[in-house]
Amino acid sequence: DLSGAIVMADDLERPQHTVRVSSMYDATGLYLALEFDDLTSMVNHIDPKTSPGRAWCGDAVQLRFCTAAEGAKPTPMQIIHVDAYWYTEGKQASAYVVYGDLSPGGKTAKVIEEAAGHGAQLAFRPTADGTGYVQEMRLDWELLRPGGKAYEAGQAIRMVIEAMWGDDRYKDQPATRVADLLNPSLPEREMLWTNPPAFGSVQLVDHGNLPPSDTATLWEKRVRRVAEAPKAAEAATTQEAAAALNRPRLQTEEPVARQLNEWFAEGSAAGNIADYYDNRDRNHSAIALRDYPQLRLLEYTPGAKLANQDYGLFTGVRPQVTFGNSSTASMADRGGSNPRHAMMHPMGMFMLHGQYRGSNLYVYPGHHDYLPGHNGHGLYGDLLPLNSPYVLISKGSSGSDIPFLNAAIHTVAALRPEVKRILIREGLLMPTLQAILRSSNTQVASPEDYFSGKAHPAVFEGKQIDELKMVQAAHALTPQTIPPLAQVRIVREDTVQPGINAPEGTPTERLCDTPGVIGRVHRRWERTMRMTVSAADSTDRMGRPLTFRWALLQGDPQRVRIEPSDDGRQAQLTLAWHDRFAVQPGSPMETNRVDVGVFARNGVAWSAPAFVCVYYPDNELRTYDDHDQLVDVFYGAGDTVIGYSTPLVLPAEGFGPYDVRDWGALLRAAAGEGEGLLQQLFKPAINDTQRASIRVVRQEMETLGAKVQARPDRAGVAFARDLNRRREGLRREAEECGQPLLQPNAQLGASVKGFLEGILNAWKDDPAFYVQRHVALDAAIAKCDPAVRLEIAQGRKRLVDLGIYRPAATGDGWELYSVRLGNAPVSERLTRYEQLELKRFHLLLLNQVVLPGILSREYSVNVVDHRLVQSQPYWFTFLSGPDATSRPSVTRRQTDPVFKPKPLEDP
Repeated sequence: DLSGAIVMADDLERPQHTVRVSSMYDATGLYLALEFDDLTSMVNHIDPKTSPGRAWCGDAVQLRFCTAAEGAKPTPMQIIHVDAYWYTEGKQASAYVVYGDLSPGGKTAKVIEEAAGHGAQLAFRPTADGTGYVQEMRLDWELLRPGGKAYEAGQAIRMVIEAMWGDDRYKDQPATRVADLLNPSLPEREMLWTNPPAFGSVQLVDHGNLPPSDTATLWEKRVRRVAEAPKAAEAATTQEAAAALNRPRLQTEEPVARQLNEWFAEGSAAGNIADYYDNRDRNHSAIALRDYPQLRLLEYTPGAKLANQDYGLFTGVRPQVTFGNSSTASMADRGGSNPRHAMMHPMGMFMLHGQYRGSNLYVYPGHHDYLPGHNGHGLYGDLLPLNSPYVLISKGSSGSDIPFLNAAIHTVAALRPEVKRILIREGLLMPTLQAILRSSNTQVASPEDYFSGKAHPAVFEGKQIDELKMVQAAHALTPQTIPPLAQVRIVREDTVQPGINAPEGTPTERLCDTPGVIGRVHRRWERTMRMTVSAADSTDRMGRPLTFRWALLQGDPQRVRIEPSDDGRQAQLTLAWHDRFAVQPGSPMETNRVDVGVFARNGVAWSAPAFVCVYYPDNELRTYDDHDQLVDVFYGAGDTVIGYSTPLVLPAEGFGPYDVRDWGALLRAAAGEGEGLLQQLFKPAINDTQRASIRVVRQEMETLGAKVQARPDRAGVAFARDLNRRREGLRREAEECGQPLLQPNAQLGASVKGFLEGILNAWKDDPAFYVQRHVALDAAIAKCDPAVRLEIAQGRKRLVDLGIYRPAATGDGWELYSVRLGNAPVSERLTRYEQLELKRFHLLLLNQVVLPGILSREYSVNVVDHRLVQSQPYWFTFLSGPDATSRPSVTRRQTDPVFKPKPLEDP
């Protein structure tokens, strides 16, 4: 009975790889029939005797079962993994079974290296028309439930199916993989072997002749396609069939694929012949290799895999055209993404430059190195110390790299044969590809945009790729229109002098000097860094004279001066200290790096940029006077901002709590309800109209919350035994109930969240917050627990010890003091470090005294790669001499315990 069949496919609209799966059962076991659509049927070279457990490298099916009761945590013997396939050389069916949790740290309970004939029976048959094969199997109930009862009608078994297609070109991974029969509440297809909650459900019923599944029409499409196409066995000889595969893309429906195949057929496109793909995350995030018949897989020996030479950042140069990726990374505060590891290695950028000129392109996700936030408050912002044309960094995590790989492979395939040969021979393939990608970016709306940060971010987003524009630009290239190569080198620069213009022991400011990227770290105490940079080493393959354009791609135009020479071949760069800033105006992404780009033009085309990058460590907090003299610098700066951008501001199980823990209490106090210190502080900050608006929002939230609680399916969400289903449901509910806080409010001029957090931050940032309110605050402090009183006393003493607080000259209380002397009010003379220490103390007061139980915001030290940090948390103060030529006297104080950097991890 095939009526209950489901159809698994790689694409719902235009399926190229399909398998119809039918099932029945009886008192002895579960029966499965899998009808594969496959022109290279039953090709699997994995010997079950010598390589058990590697069936997934060719034609195979992997079944995964969970026999635990719904909601119960499975034991290792209740998670079963079955690999079933036809071993081509041995002409035999084979089944490999593992019992256990295969996730990291999981336990394997039992392995059956050959289950065929020992609880599993299998049979295989190619279809008569040569377009596929049928695989049938029976799995005994005893195999699935050792020592347990057989399943019966009315029961269900959790299960997922992974189908693999392989052929003789792919001996170390499947050419295509399709997974289905998933839990609809957790449709996660990646790494299913580690994720039993994603397994779907098979219902055992007591009758047949079931209604067709939603996917049944996919098999009808397959049948029609086979009927309309010539029979594979009759259409061609083996050589002709191989020739039919000799095209850049198997699929032809997509505009890019159709265009590539047409160009290749007419001989005007080179295709990907002799190009290689290098996957370095063990197929965690991999291209659909079978869609690229000409692309070869770079294979690793068992010894290389054992030594992890197939994993993570690639540190060599391949002798052939290679596209690679590795969706792996360390935590942001433990070393970060693969590109950041390369940027921090003494020879890392030289290695990446070798790949750039050696026709190798690797794509790595930025992971948490490039997502809005600060110090994990949200996330971290831009943590990359360099911008580079040597690699491509994708915004996001696993899978974000695939669109860039596809686009790069297609673009190189579109090149004319003679152009591709020239580019490879002269080391210009990847520089040209980078120029095409950056000029085709959807952010580039005008030619002028190419010379802005829009075209050259450190990290690219997949949605900005215009793949058709890229392949058309590549195909239009001729030997005469190949872009030049921009290269840079330092001619002159100031140097850091430890003990004179920087702390003793300060390392070099040089991060890298490579032809495409110059990197510096601003460590000197002077406000500006000056360097003369030459682009004279830039080249054009035809020897044509070059013109140059220098551009500030990222940074404050008021703090960066670029002065090109008359011929543009070199430029004087003057870069002043930058505090953290937005990568582009209005962007939520912040950075500490300035990027200057230089572009070369040969009369017909502009090059990809070469970069000069200067990084300003986020752990340094500096104050300069009006004469650009340093007043003080602190080497342990942190962040006190209350609130960050997120749709999840209410509590939800499994998600980190937001700074404001009790919005109801905060809204009531802001609306003027009740009495207490918080209400007193809010009173002058909020007018009657604003209070009324806040009350409306509070009522909206209460109404929404009541509706959610009353939903018929509420219990199924709140008490679901499936952990992931419960957490996802509660997260959606929390986002829904929190929406009134996030909507723009005309009376407030912002959202309620933004308005109230603005008031809290204003209190915290006001230097006189405690000084002017110490009577009321001290009265509230006196009512706190002893531990809280002690913590606040220690915080106040810290300010006294630092000289920021002094006993008031008249009466009780305190007055402010600053190391910066002058006639202006002291509140205007406070240095940025002194202000930071006051903010830390005020944040403590808000957490513990003003908003206890409502606000929980810990002070956090700014995250800087430990390989860039130059000093312990010292506070240096500078007292200028009597005249301009006198060297200022320097005082150093250690303000915090010595840092103990966390050990770094390889990505």
